[in-house]
Amino acid sequence: MIALIGVCKYVCQFFNPLVLSENTPMDIVVLLDSSDNHHSINFQSEKVFLKDFIDRVDPENTDARLSLYTYGRTSFGQFYLDTYRTAAEMKQALVHMWFAAGNPKPEHAILTTLADAFQEIHGDRECVSNILIVIAHSKLSETDLITNVSKDLSSRIVQCIVVNMAGSAAQTTFQTLTNGTTTVLQVDDFASLASSAATVLQTVKARMFYA
Repeated sequence: MIALIGVCKYVCQFFNPLVLSENTPMDIVVLLDSSDNHHSINFQSEKVFLKDFIDRVDPENTDARLSLYTYGRTSFGQFYLDTYRTAAEMKQALVHMWFAAGNPKPEHAILTTLADAFQEIHGDRECVSNILIVIAHSKLSETDLITNVSKDLSSRIVQCIVVNMAGSAAQTTFQTLTNGTTTVLQVDDFASLASSAATVLQTVKARMFYA
């Protein structure tokens, strides 16, 4: 009976969408549209989401690592998988994060980030689930690059979660990345994004089974 209770406790903890369970080996890269055509109040909502998500991942008490890239036309590494080990350090780094230059180009940013983020030199680990979370306010538009993104996700064995804030029309274009690697979540506005960290983390945990 005690053993059964222990198993049930572990299962409930693992599937609890609010937190990441202990000893969860995972390398998570967040790619955030922080382009300078958004108002500062919206940018603050993105920071609220990031802080909540970092707390839920709880990197110092799990085996998860986090990296953050921001993008306008292309992407920029704010911090890498091996830069910080605690939630406090990561949230402090957000204080210095600012808008990216240029109109957002998600397909360019995804390709650049995939090539840069999941490398051993930046803390990527072998035999660990790789997750890319893309927060996008613009739809994909360049057909050739969309195909390249889809192939790159598959070849690198990266599970992709797109948080789509660009409306239903963009939902269709992001679904073209699928090939078993991508989940698209629809978020209607920045207020909803700020409160969606638990939902995104639940999706991350579900994608682990496909990695």
